[in-house]
Amino acid sequence: LSDKGLQPGLSKVDAIVNFPTPKTPRQVRSFLGLVGYFKRCIPGYSELTYNMRRVTKKRDKAEWNEQCSVDFNKLKDLIVKAPVLMVFNPKKPSQVHTDACQLRLGAILLQYGEDGLLHPVMYISRATTEAEMRYHATELELLC
Repeated sequence: LSDKGLQPGLSKVDAIVNFPTPKTPRQVRSFLGLVGYFKRCIPGYSELTYNMRRVTKKRDKAEWNEQCSVDFNKLKDLIVKAPVLMVFNPKKPSQVHTDACQLRLGAILLQYGEDGLLHPVMYISRATTEAEMRYHATELELLC
């Protein structure tokens, strides 16, 4: 936390950047736990972790693949370039933008800064449950 806002600390960023490519489901869980701490700073977090989360589930029997490697490296890159999140001020105008699809839900809370521009305060995303995957698009939007 600084006068500019909230952003990941350098030691945590270094730990993520230097994390080796996972070879086991346990290592994938460790990486997801590490980056999950910063999910509010990462736009599209749920989408980027979808394939890796499948690797950690026994019933999916998914294996690490090229898409996992692409998402793994993209997450590392996004952590390094993570935007500074504004600290929420209840006295300033805010906007919430949402989006939903069959696999995930997402939202961003934006607030006007001193420069008159919208700045991110928080990114939110999560995977839908198996039951939610059967919802109509309108119902999914209401979950956001």
